[in-house]
Amino acid sequence: GVGYLGSSWLLAFDFVTNLSDKDDPRFRYHAGAEYFLAGQFPLRIGYQYDGDNERHRWCLGAGWVAKWGAIDIGYRQDAHRPPDRELTVALRFFL
Repeated sequence: GVGYLGSSWLLAFDFVTNLSDKDDPRFRYHAGAEYFLAGQFPLRIGYQYDGDNERHRWCLGAGWVAKWGAIDIGYRQDAHRPPDRELTVALRFFL
């Protein structure tokens, strides 16, 4: 993958291919951006394509980062299967 880190934002892209079936290669790619608001609040947006399962997903996320840890919340939804949604919450501690 490749990425670019600016002063308060990040852009990233990666690509994976499965060549086990040379007649029908499958691939996956992911793209995303993150912006750090006031140095403490990451805001994220992304897109995923999974060629093995023919899935297109978009995702959003936000968080809060302190010296002792971080809290993150993320939402992901399949673009073609609206009932397929995922909401995650994470609490991280920095030692």
